[in-house]
Amino acid sequence: MNFVKIVSMVIALVMLCACATQLPIGAVNIAAAKNSTAVSNNLLNVFSAKMSSIQKENQSLSIARILPVKDFSGEDYLVIEGNPTGYMIYHPESGVFVESSPSAPSPYAGLSGSTLYYGGPTEYYIEEGGIFYHTVIDEIIDNSVDVQRMNLTSANMTAELNQNKSIVTLDYVINSNTTAYATMVQANTTSVQSGLTQAQVDWFKNLSSCGYFSVGDGCCGFVGLNILYAFFDKFVDDKYMDDQYWTNASKTQLKNNDSSFTKYLYDLDPKDTTTSIHIHSVSKQYLSLKGITDIDHTDRYWGFFTKSTIRGILDNGYPVELFGSLADPPNYSGTGKKSGHAVVAYQYSGDDFICHYGWNGYAEVTIVGTLGSIYAMEVK
Repeated sequence: MNFVKIVSMVIALVMLCACATQLPIGAVNIAAAKNSTAVSNNLLNVFSAKMSSIQKENQSLSIARILPVKDFSGEDYLVIEGNPTGYMIYHPESGVFVESSPSAPSPYAGLSGSTLYYGGPTEYYIEEGGIFYHTVIDEIIDNSVDVQRMNLTSANMTAELNQNKSIVTLDYVINSNTTAYATMVQANTTSVQSGLTQAQVDWFKNLSSCGYFSVGDGCCGFVGLNILYAFFDKFVDDKYMDDQYWTNASKTQLKNNDSSFTKYLYDLDPKDTTTSIHIHSVSKQYLSLKGITDIDHTDRYWGFFTKSTIRGILDNGYPVELFGSLADPPNYSGTGKKSGHAVVAYQYSGDDFICHYGWNGYAEVTIVGTLGSIYAMEVK
Protein backbone atom coordinates (compact mmCIF):
# COMPACT_ATOMS: atom_id res chain seq x y z
CA MET A 1 0.00 0.00 0.00
CA ASN A 2 1.30 3.44 -0.76
CA PHE A 3 0.85 5.15 2.58
CA VAL A 4 0.23 8.84 2.18
CA LYS A 5 -0.22 11.04 5.20
CA ILE A 6 -2.60 13.93 4.84
CA VAL A 7 -1.85 17.53 5.62
CA SER A 8 -4.49 17.82 8.33
CA MET A 9 -2.57 15.31 10.41
CA VAL A 10 -1.84 17.11 13.65
CA ILE A 11 1.72 16.84 14.90
CA ALA A 12 1.78 17.81 18.54
CA LEU A 13 5.39 18.64 19.14
CA VAL A 14 7.25 18.83 22.39
CA MET A 15 10.64 20.14 23.23
CA LEU A 16 12.81 17.13 22.62
CA CYS A 17 16.44 17.75 23.09
CA ALA A 18 19.71 16.09 23.82
CA CYS A 19 23.07 17.72 23.78
CA ALA A 20 26.21 18.41 25.71
CA THR A 21 29.11 20.79 25.72
CA GLN A 22 31.18 17.87 26.86
CA LEU A 23 29.83 14.39 26.62
CA PRO A 24 28.12 13.24 29.83
CA ILE A 25 29.07 10.06 31.62
CA GLY A 26 27.50 7.13 29.80
CA ALA A 27 27.30 8.94 26.46
CA VAL A 28 27.67 6.80 23.38
CA ASN A 29 30.87 6.52 21.42
CA ILE A 30 30.74 8.75 18.36
CA ALA A 31 34.03 7.67 16.83
CA ALA A 32 32.30 5.25 14.49
CA ALA A 33 30.32 8.12 12.99
CA LYS A 34 33.31 9.95 11.55
CA ASN A 35 32.97 8.37 8.11
CA SER A 36 29.32 9.34 7.76
CA THR A 37 27.77 12.69 6.84
CA ALA A 38 29.78 15.54 8.37
CA VAL A 39 28.04 17.53 11.09
CA SER A 40 29.31 19.96 13.71
CA ASN A 41 30.80 18.76 16.97
CA ASN A 42 27.89 20.34 18.82
CA LEU A 43 25.39 18.40 16.72
CA LEU A 44 27.36 15.21 17.29
CA ASN A 45 27.07 15.89 21.01
CA VAL A 46 23.31 16.34 20.61
CA PHE A 47 23.03 13.00 18.84
CA SER A 48 25.33 11.26 21.31
CA ALA A 49 23.41 12.45 24.35
CA LYS A 50 20.07 11.55 22.78
CA MET A 51 21.30 8.09 21.79
CA SER A 52 22.56 7.59 25.33
CA SER A 53 19.17 8.59 26.73
CA ILE A 54 17.15 6.14 24.61
CA GLN A 55 19.36 3.10 25.13
CA LYS A 56 17.99 0.42 27.41
CA GLU A 57 19.48 -0.79 30.65
CA ASN A 58 22.47 -3.02 29.94
CA GLN A 59 22.47 -1.80 26.33
CA SER A 60 25.37 0.13 24.83
CA LEU A 61 24.53 2.03 21.65
CA SER A 62 26.96 3.90 19.47
CA ILE A 63 26.41 6.00 16.38
CA ALA A 64 27.13 3.91 13.31
CA ARG A 65 26.19 6.39 10.59
CA ILE A 66 24.53 9.75 9.99
CA LEU A 67 22.52 9.75 6.78
CA PRO A 68 20.86 12.73 5.06
CA VAL A 69 17.35 12.26 3.65
CA LYS A 70 14.75 14.68 2.32
CA ASP A 71 11.00 14.80 2.63
CA PHE A 72 8.75 15.09 -0.40
CA SER A 73 8.95 18.90 -0.36
CA GLY A 74 12.75 18.97 -0.22
CA GLU A 75 13.14 19.57 3.53
CA ASP A 76 16.29 18.11 5.10
CA TYR A 77 16.33 15.45 7.82
CA LEU A 78 19.14 13.41 9.35
CA VAL A 79 18.88 9.70 10.14
CA ILE A 80 21.19 8.67 12.98
CA GLU A 81 21.73 4.91 12.83
CA GLY A 82 22.72 3.04 15.95
CA ASN A 83 25.18 0.23 16.47
CA PRO A 84 24.29 -2.59 16.97
CA THR A 85 20.72 -1.41 16.32
CA GLY A 86 18.32 1.48 16.86
CA TYR A 87 17.89 4.80 15.05
CA MET A 88 16.76 8.40 15.42
CA ILE A 89 15.40 10.89 12.86
CA TYR A 90 16.21 14.56 13.46
CA HIS A 91 14.89 17.74 11.83
CA PRO A 92 17.82 20.22 11.82
CA GLU A 93 15.78 23.36 11.21
CA SER A 94 13.56 22.86 14.27
CA GLY A 95 15.95 20.89 16.50
CA VAL A 96 13.32 18.17 17.03
CA PHE A 97 13.82 14.41 17.05
CA VAL A 98 10.75 13.28 15.12
CA GLU A 99 11.14 9.61 16.04
CA SER A 100 13.57 7.23 17.73
CA SER A 101 13.97 3.60 18.73
CA PRO A 102 16.63 1.76 20.75
CA SER A 103 15.76 -1.61 19.23
CA ALA A 104 14.31 -1.30 15.72
CA PRO A 105 16.70 -1.34 12.76
CA SER A 106 17.11 1.83 10.75
CA PRO A 107 14.51 1.93 7.98
CA TYR A 108 17.32 3.10 5.70
CA ALA A 109 19.88 0.46 6.69
CA GLY A 110 22.23 -0.35 3.82
CA LEU A 111 20.87 2.48 1.66
CA SER A 112 22.46 5.75 0.60
CA GLY A 113 22.27 8.40 -2.08
CA SER A 114 19.97 11.25 -3.07
CA THR A 115 16.87 9.13 -3.73
CA LEU A 116 15.90 8.48 -0.10
CA TYR A 117 12.72 10.11 1.16
CA TYR A 118 11.09 10.58 4.57
CA GLY A 119 7.40 11.36 4.95
CA GLY A 120 7.10 11.31 8.75
CA PRO A 121 6.88 8.34 11.15
CA THR A 122 6.35 5.02 9.28
CA GLU A 123 6.91 6.69 5.88
CA TYR A 124 10.32 5.65 4.47
CA TYR A 125 10.95 5.44 0.73
CA ILE A 126 13.57 5.05 -1.97
CA GLU A 127 12.81 6.36 -5.45
CA GLU A 128 13.69 4.38 -8.56
CA GLY A 129 12.43 5.26 -12.01
CA GLY A 130 9.75 7.58 -10.68
CA ILE A 131 8.34 4.96 -8.29
CA PHE A 132 8.73 5.34 -4.53
CA TYR A 133 9.30 1.98 -2.79
CA HIS A 134 8.75 1.68 0.94
CA THR A 135 11.99 0.52 2.52
CA VAL A 136 10.45 -1.73 5.19
CA ILE A 137 7.19 -3.18 3.85
CA ASP A 138 5.85 -4.06 0.41
CA GLU A 139 4.18 -0.77 -0.49
CA ILE A 140 4.78 1.78 -3.22
CA ILE A 141 3.78 5.26 -4.34
CA ASP A 142 3.48 5.05 -8.11
CA ASN A 143 1.28 7.93 -9.24
CA SER A 144 1.52 11.71 -9.34
CA VAL A 145 -1.64 12.18 -7.27
CA ASP A 146 -0.14 10.48 -4.24
CA VAL A 147 3.25 12.15 -4.74
CA GLN A 148 1.40 15.47 -4.68
CA ARG A 149 -0.30 14.45 -1.46
CA MET A 150 3.03 13.53 0.13
CA ASN A 151 4.48 16.85 -0.98
CA LEU A 152 1.65 18.76 0.71
CA THR A 153 1.89 16.59 3.80
CA SER A 154 5.63 17.18 4.04
CA ALA A 155 5.22 20.93 3.76
CA ASN A 156 2.64 20.88 6.53
CA MET A 157 4.87 18.73 8.73
CA THR A 158 7.71 21.22 8.27
CA ALA A 159 5.45 24.11 9.21
CA GLU A 160 4.28 22.32 12.37
CA LEU A 161 7.84 21.44 13.37
CA ASN A 162 9.04 25.00 12.86
CA GLN A 163 6.16 26.34 14.94
CA ASN A 164 7.36 24.17 17.80
CA LYS A 165 11.12 24.46 17.59
CA SER A 166 13.34 23.18 20.35
CA ILE A 167 14.91 26.55 21.08
CA VAL A 168 17.35 25.19 23.65
CA THR A 169 18.62 22.54 21.24
CA LEU A 170 19.18 25.12 18.52
CA ASP A 171 20.77 27.55 21.00
CA TYR A 172 23.34 24.95 21.92
CA VAL A 173 23.95 23.76 18.35
CA ILE A 174 24.37 27.28 17.00
CA ASN A 175 25.74 29.24 19.97
CA SER A 176 27.28 26.53 22.22
CA ASN A 177 25.13 27.81 25.10
CA THR A 178 26.00 25.68 28.14
CA THR A 179 22.85 26.68 30.02
CA ALA A 180 20.79 25.41 27.11
CA TYR A 181 22.79 22.19 27.31
CA ALA A 182 21.83 21.65 30.94
CA THR A 183 18.17 22.25 30.14
CA MET A 184 18.27 19.76 27.29
CA VAL A 185 19.96 17.03 29.28
CA GLN A 186 17.23 17.42 31.90
CA ALA A 187 14.56 17.13 29.20
CA ASN A 188 16.10 13.83 28.12
CA THR A 189 15.31 12.34 31.52
CA THR A 190 11.53 12.82 31.22
CA SER A 191 9.95 9.71 32.68
CA VAL A 192 8.01 7.22 30.59
CA GLN A 193 4.50 6.58 31.89
CA SER A 194 1.64 4.14 31.41
CA GLY A 195 -1.03 2.37 33.39
CA LEU A 196 0.08 -0.88 31.80
CA THR A 197 2.07 -3.15 34.09
CA GLN A 198 5.75 -3.76 33.44
CA ALA A 199 4.92 -7.28 32.26
CA GLN A 200 2.46 -5.86 29.74
CA VAL A 201 4.94 -3.27 28.51
CA ASP A 202 7.61 -5.96 28.17
CA TRP A 203 5.17 -8.08 26.17
CA PHE A 204 4.70 -5.23 23.69
CA LYS A 205 8.44 -4.61 23.41
CA ASN A 206 9.11 -8.30 22.77
CA LEU A 207 6.25 -8.80 20.30
CA SER A 208 8.49 -9.41 17.30
CA SER A 209 5.87 -11.46 15.42
CA CYS A 210 2.80 -9.23 15.53
CA GLY A 211 0.20 -10.75 13.20
CA TYR A 212 1.44 -8.96 10.09
CA PHE A 213 -0.75 -9.38 7.01
CA SER A 214 -0.98 -7.30 3.86
CA VAL A 215 -3.23 -7.33 0.83
CA GLY A 216 -4.23 -4.72 -1.72
CA ASP A 217 -3.46 -1.28 -0.32
CA GLY A 218 -2.57 -2.63 3.11
CA CYS A 219 -4.08 -3.80 6.38
CA CYS A 220 -2.25 -1.82 9.04
CA GLY A 221 -5.44 -0.91 10.90
CA PHE A 222 -6.35 -4.58 11.13
CA VAL A 223 -2.84 -5.49 12.33
CA GLY A 224 -3.26 -2.92 15.10
CA LEU A 225 -6.66 -4.37 16.00
CA ASN A 226 -5.10 -7.84 16.13
CA ILE A 227 -2.52 -6.51 18.61
CA LEU A 228 -5.27 -4.95 20.76
CA TYR A 229 -7.20 -8.22 20.90
CA ALA A 230 -4.03 -10.17 21.62
CA PHE A 231 -3.39 -7.88 24.59
CA PHE A 232 -6.92 -8.48 25.89
CA ASP A 233 -6.68 -12.22 25.32
CA LYS A 234 -3.40 -12.55 27.21
CA PHE A 235 -3.93 -10.08 30.03
CA VAL A 236 -7.70 -9.63 30.50
CA ASP A 237 -9.53 -12.86 29.56
CA ASP A 238 -8.74 -15.67 27.13
CA LYS A 239 -12.18 -15.36 25.57
CA TYR A 240 -11.12 -12.54 23.28
CA MET A 241 -9.12 -14.48 20.67
CA ASP A 242 -8.87 -18.13 19.68
CA ASP A 243 -5.62 -19.88 20.60
CA GLN A 244 -5.00 -20.90 16.98
CA TYR A 245 -3.71 -17.38 16.24
CA TRP A 246 -0.87 -17.61 18.78
CA THR A 247 2.43 -19.28 17.97
CA ASN A 248 2.76 -20.73 21.48
CA ALA A 249 0.79 -21.49 24.62
CA SER A 250 2.48 -18.68 26.56
CA LYS A 251 0.99 -16.15 24.11
CA THR A 252 4.16 -14.22 23.46
CA GLN A 253 4.03 -14.12 19.63
CA LEU A 254 1.32 -13.98 16.97
CA LYS A 255 0.99 -15.86 13.72
CA ASN A 256 1.48 -13.80 10.56
CA ASN A 257 0.08 -13.71 7.04
CA ASP A 258 -2.72 -16.11 6.07
CA SER A 259 -2.65 -17.80 9.50
CA SER A 260 -3.08 -14.52 11.35
CA PHE A 261 -6.03 -13.17 13.28
CA THR A 262 -5.44 -10.02 11.24
CA LYS A 263 -6.60 -11.85 8.11
CA TYR A 264 -9.70 -13.12 9.94
CA LEU A 265 -10.58 -9.56 10.97
CA TYR A 266 -9.93 -8.24 7.47
CA ASP A 267 -12.17 -10.90 5.94
CA LEU A 268 -15.04 -9.83 8.21
CA ASP A 269 -15.28 -6.52 6.35
CA PRO A 270 -12.47 -6.01 3.83
CA LYS A 271 -11.33 -2.45 3.35
CA ASP A 272 -7.94 -0.97 2.59
CA THR A 273 -6.51 2.21 4.10
CA THR A 274 -8.66 2.08 7.22
CA THR A 275 -9.40 4.75 9.81
CA SER A 276 -10.65 4.33 13.37
CA ILE A 277 -14.27 4.38 12.15
CA HIS A 278 -13.95 1.22 10.09
CA ILE A 279 -11.79 -0.57 12.67
CA HIS A 280 -14.39 0.26 15.33
CA SER A 281 -17.08 -1.23 13.08
CA VAL A 282 -15.09 -4.43 12.50
CA SER A 283 -14.37 -4.74 16.21
CA LYS A 284 -18.08 -4.48 17.03
CA GLN A 285 -18.91 -7.08 14.38
CA TYR A 286 -16.37 -9.48 15.87
CA LEU A 287 -17.54 -8.98 19.45
CA SER A 288 -21.12 -9.58 18.34
CA LEU A 289 -20.13 -12.87 16.71
CA LYS A 290 -18.35 -13.90 19.93
CA GLY A 291 -21.24 -12.76 22.13
CA ILE A 292 -18.96 -10.44 24.11
CA THR A 293 -20.72 -7.39 25.56
CA ASP A 294 -18.37 -6.06 28.23
CA ILE A 295 -16.33 -3.65 26.09
CA ASP A 296 -16.50 0.13 25.91
CA HIS A 297 -15.15 1.58 22.65
CA THR A 298 -13.37 4.88 22.07
CA ASP A 299 -13.41 6.00 18.43
CA ARG A 300 -12.58 9.64 17.77
CA TYR A 301 -11.26 11.90 15.04
CA TRP A 302 -8.94 14.81 15.75
CA GLY A 303 -10.93 17.70 17.16
CA PHE A 304 -12.87 15.28 19.35
CA PHE A 305 -9.87 14.05 21.33
CA THR A 306 -6.61 15.49 22.64
CA LYS A 307 -3.28 14.08 23.72
CA SER A 308 -4.79 13.92 27.21
CA THR A 309 -7.47 11.53 25.89
CA ILE A 310 -4.77 9.11 24.77
CA ARG A 311 -2.80 9.49 27.98
CA GLY A 312 -5.96 8.88 29.99
CA ILE A 313 -6.68 5.58 28.26
CA LEU A 314 -3.05 4.50 28.71
CA ASP A 315 -3.23 5.49 32.40
CA ASN A 316 -6.29 3.23 32.70
CA GLY A 317 -4.10 0.34 31.58
CA TYR A 318 -5.18 -0.08 27.95
CA PRO A 319 -3.26 0.41 24.68
CA VAL A 320 -4.52 2.82 22.00
CA GLU A 321 -4.47 2.44 18.23
CA LEU A 322 -3.40 5.68 16.52
CA PHE A 323 -4.25 6.37 12.88
CA GLY A 324 -2.48 8.73 10.50
CA SER A 325 -5.49 9.91 8.56
CA LEU A 326 -8.19 12.52 8.80
CA ALA A 327 -9.17 14.29 5.58
CA ASP A 328 -7.73 15.73 2.38
CA PRO A 329 -5.12 18.48 2.81
CA PRO A 330 -5.91 22.07 1.84
CA ASN A 331 -5.83 22.75 -1.91
CA TYR A 332 -5.71 19.03 -2.63
CA SER A 333 -7.73 18.08 -5.69
CA GLY A 334 -6.49 14.52 -6.13
CA THR A 335 -8.33 11.27 -5.59
CA GLY A 336 -5.73 9.45 -3.49
CA LYS A 337 -6.51 7.52 -0.35
CA LYS A 338 -7.39 9.24 2.92
CA SER A 339 -5.12 7.35 5.25
CA GLY A 340 -1.69 6.73 6.64
CA HIS A 341 -0.22 4.06 8.84
CA ALA A 342 -1.80 2.83 12.08
CA VAL A 343 0.32 2.11 15.17
CA VAL A 344 -0.45 0.94 18.71
CA ALA A 345 0.66 3.16 21.61
CA TYR A 346 1.36 1.57 24.99
CA GLN A 347 3.43 4.19 26.86
CA TYR A 348 3.97 7.92 26.75
CA SER A 349 6.47 10.56 27.79
CA GLY A 350 4.85 13.96 27.76
CA ASP A 351 3.37 14.32 24.29
CA ASP A 352 5.51 11.52 22.81
CA PHE A 353 4.08 8.03 22.43
CA ILE A 354 5.97 4.74 22.49
CA CYS A 355 4.39 2.55 19.86
CA HIS A 356 4.39 -0.83 18.17
CA TYR A 357 4.43 -0.10 14.44
CA GLY A 358 2.59 -3.28 13.50
CA TRP A 359 5.68 -4.49 11.66
CA ASN A 360 7.72 -7.44 12.82
CA GLY A 361 10.80 -6.01 14.53
CA TYR A 362 9.44 -2.47 15.12
CA ALA A 363 8.02 -2.94 18.60
CA GLU A 364 9.42 0.10 20.41
CA VAL A 365 9.41 3.36 18.45
CA THR A 366 8.87 6.77 20.03
CA ILE A 367 7.02 9.25 17.83
CA VAL A 368 6.29 12.94 18.26
CA GLY A 369 2.66 13.87 18.60
CA THR A 370 -0.67 12.33 17.74
CA LEU A 371 -2.32 11.28 14.50
CA GLY A 372 -5.68 11.79 12.84
CA SER A 373 -7.92 9.40 14.76
CA ILE A 374 -7.81 6.88 17.60
CA TYR A 375 -9.47 3.62 18.60
CA ALA A 376 -9.31 1.85 21.94
CA MET A 377 -11.18 -0.77 23.95
CA GLU A 378 -11.71 -0.80 27.71
CA VAL A 379 -13.56 -3.28 29.91
CA LYS A 380 -16.83 -1.85 31.23
